[in-house]
Amino acid sequence: MPTAELRVYVGRREGGVPPTAGVGLDLFQASPVAQVSIDPAGAMHVLNGALARLLGVSADEAEGRPLHRYLSRGSWDRWFDHVALIFAGATDASVELALRTGAQPRRWVRVISAPLPSAAGVPRALCTVLDISAERESFRRLRASEQSFRSLVERSPEAILIHSNGLIHYANPAAAALIGVEDPEDLVGDEVAKLVLKEDRALALERWQLAQSRGTALPPIQLRIRRSPQPARVESIDLALIFDGRPAIVTIARDLTERLALQSRLARTDRLSTMGVMTAGLAHEINNPLMYMLTNTELVREELTAALGLLGDLGPAAAPLQGALAGCLTLLADVEEGEQRIARLVGELRRFSRVDERAEQVDPGRVVQAALRVAEPHLKDRAELCLDLEPVEKIRGNEGQLFQVALNLLVNAAQAIPIEGRTRGRVQVHLRMEAGAVRLTVQDNGVGMSADVLDQVFDPFFTTKALGEGTGLGLSICASIVRDLGGRLWATSKPGEGSHFELLLPACREPAPVTQRPAQSLAAGPPRRILVVDDEAAICSGLARALGARHRIDTAPSAEDALRILGEDGDYDLILSDLMMEGGDGMWLHGAIAQAHPRLLPRLAFMTGGPALPRAQAFAQHSRAVVLQKPLTRAQIEALLQTLPPRPDQAIV
Repeated sequence: MPTAELRVYVGRREGGVPPTAGVGLDLFQASPVAQVSIDPAGAMHVLNGALARLLGVSADEAEGRPLHRYLSRGSWDRWFDHVALIFAGATDASVELALRTGAQPRRWVRVISAPLPSAAGVPRALCTVLDISAERESFRRLRASEQSFRSLVERSPEAILIHSNGLIHYANPAAAALIGVEDPEDLVGDEVAKLVLKEDRALALERWQLAQSRGTALPPIQLRIRRSPQPARVESIDLALIFDGRPAIVTIARDLTERLALQSRLARTDRLSTMGVMTAGLAHEINNPLMYMLTNTELVREELTAALGLLGDLGPAAAPLQGALAGCLTLLADVEEGEQRIARLVGELRRFSRVDERAEQVDPGRVVQAALRVAEPHLKDRAELCLDLEPVEKIRGNEGQLFQVALNLLVNAAQAIPIEGRTRGRVQVHLRMEAGAVRLTVQDNGVGMSADVLDQVFDPFFTTKALGEGTGLGLSICASIVRDLGGRLWATSKPGEGSHFELLLPACREPAPVTQRPAQSLAAGPPRRILVVDDEAAICSGLARALGARHRIDTAPSAEDALRILGEDGDYDLILSDLMMEGGDGMWLHGAIAQAHPRLLPRLAFMTGGPALPRAQAFAQHSRAVVLQKPLTRAQIEALLQTLPPRPDQAIV
C-alpha cells in the first residue's frame, strides 16, 4: 500500500510514466528533505531518513505512531487543526510547530502538507517537514532588536520624527511633548512643514531635500517650531533612511529652551560682573574730583562766612558788599547740595553694583529709598509716587540683590503706565512689618495683565515687551533671589486695573553687629602731623588747605614718595593714603610700612572712591586698617584723629 501511494505521488510530480516502486522508495529515502505520509488521525505510515534524524528516532520506531507525540504540547492544537484542514480538501497548507526533542534551544519546523491519491481508497497526505529553527532564531533576534530599537526611540529624550513626501509617518513621545500634543499618533499624517514657524519653513524644506539627495546626515541647525503658548527653538539633525520600504527623512530635534536660558543667565551674570567692575571704577573716577570739589566748597563757604562777619563791623557802607557775599553763600549752598546729591548717588551705585552673594544684615528701608532714587527718572514722567514706608526690622541677605529686586519692581510698575492717552498714573509703595516679616508692596494703576500673562509672569524669558526691549528675565531672577532669601514674591492683576506685586521676607532674628564709629565732630584737640598720599594733586592740595589751619600737613604724590618721606622723618600721627593709585598703590604701601616701619602701621588709614579690583575689594574688607569712602570730609578726618593717641613727644596745647 505505501509503495503504490508513493509511486503515484512521484509519478504525478514528475509528469511522466510512474517509475517502479523501488526507484520511488529510493528517491524518497535518499531525499535530504524530511517527508512522511500520514492518515487522518495524524499517524505516520511512511517516513524517510531525513525526518527520522530530525525527530531523533529510527524510521521503524516512528512508523505507525502519531506525529503529535513528537511535538510540544503547545503545538498539538495547531497540528490537529492542520490535519483536519488537509483531509477536508485543502492543498499545500502549512503550519509551524515546535518539536519535543529535548534539544536546547527548541527546534522548530514548518510542515507543508498535500493530500495523496490512494489506490486502495484509504486517504493519505504527504507532509514535507522543514527545519526552520535557524530562521526562527534569526526572526526572534530581529524582532528583539527592533523592539530594543523601538524602545530606545520611544524613550529617547530627543524628539524624533520620520516623514516623507511632506507627511509625518512616525513621532515618538518626546516629539509629542515638544510640539505640545498628548498622543504621538495625533501627529501622524500631519504636514511636517507646518510644525516649523513660517519664517524658518523655507530653510527646513531646503534641508530635507538636501538630506534626501545626499543620503547622509546634515550638520545641526537651529529652527523655531510651533508650540503653545510660545514657539520653541530647537537644534535639528536630518538624515535619509528607508522606512517601510520607501525613502524617508528622520529628523532628530533637541529643545534648546533650557540651554538658551542657562546661556542667557551666564551672559547676564557676566554682564553684571562687568558692570559692577565698571561702576566701581566709575565711582572711583567721579569721587576723586568730587572730593576736592566738596573740600574746596567747604573752604570757600567758611572764608565767605568769615568775610561777611568782618564786613558787618564796617557799617552801612559795606551793605552792598555784604548783600553780594550773602548771595554768593546762597549760590554756594546750592552747589554743595548738588555735590552731596552726586555723592549719595555714586555711593548707592557703588554699594548696589556688587555681584557677590555674601549674606549680611540689610536694612530694607534704606534699600527701598535707594531704589526709589535710582528709579526716579522712570517714574517722574509717568506716575505720581505715593509712599508709605514704615520703620522695619533688618533682614539677612545681600544688599545688592535686594536692591535689584526693589528696582525691578519699581521700573516695571512705571513701564506698565502709558505715557500718553490717559490721565497721570499712580505708583504706590508700602513697606511695613507683618507677623515677624518685612512686607513690600508695589502697586500701579497701569494696563494690568490677563490671567494667561499673570500665570507666566515669573517664567524665564517670558515678556510682553517688544523685541529688543526686554529679555523676560527680570521678574524670573527676582523670584529666584527672593526664594534664596527665604521669602515669597507674588502678583495679582486684572486688565485695565493695574498690577499688585507683594514681597514678603523673614526679619532677621540675630542681633545686629555693634560697630564703633568715630563721632563726626570738629572738637578741639592737639595739632597733629598728617601725611596725605594721593596721585590726584587736587586732593592733596585741597586736604592741605582744609586741614592746614590746625594741623601740619605733608603730601606725597605716590606710595614710593611716601615711603621715602617716612624714611627721612616718620614722626606722623596719621598717614592717609589713597587705596588705588598709579604704580605702587595703598596695598603696596601697607606692606612696605609693615616691613620698614611697623610702629606706624596702626596710624595708616586709607581712602577710596570705590575699589575696582577684586584684590582691592578683598583688602578693604579684610584689612584691619581704617578705610574711608571718598568723598570724605574734614569732620571725618578730625574724628579719625581723635581715635589716635598723641605722639609721646607731642606738646598738648
